[in-house]
Amino acid sequence: MRCEEARNLLSGYFDGELPSEVAASITEHLSGCADCRQDVKSMQELSDLASHLSEPSLSDTLWDKLATKLDSTG
Repeated sequence: MRCEEARNLLSGYFDGELPSEVAASITEHLSGCADCRQDVKSMQELSDLASHLSEPSLSDTLWDKLATKLDSTG
C-alpha cells in the first residue's frame, strides 16, 4: 500500500471502522512508514487531548434564545 492510499484510510483505521483485511494492510504499511506512523500518533495525541476537554456550559438564557430562534425558523 502506498502512503497516499494509506493516508486516505487512516481516520477509519484509527477509529476501527475498516474491514480487517484493509486494516491489516495499513498495519503492514505502518510497520515500514515512519511518516504514516507519525500521522496515527498525531491522531492519538489529538484524541487524548480532546478527551480531557470539559463540556461547555451554556446559560438558560442562551438556551431560551436558541430555542426561540429555532422555533421561528421552523
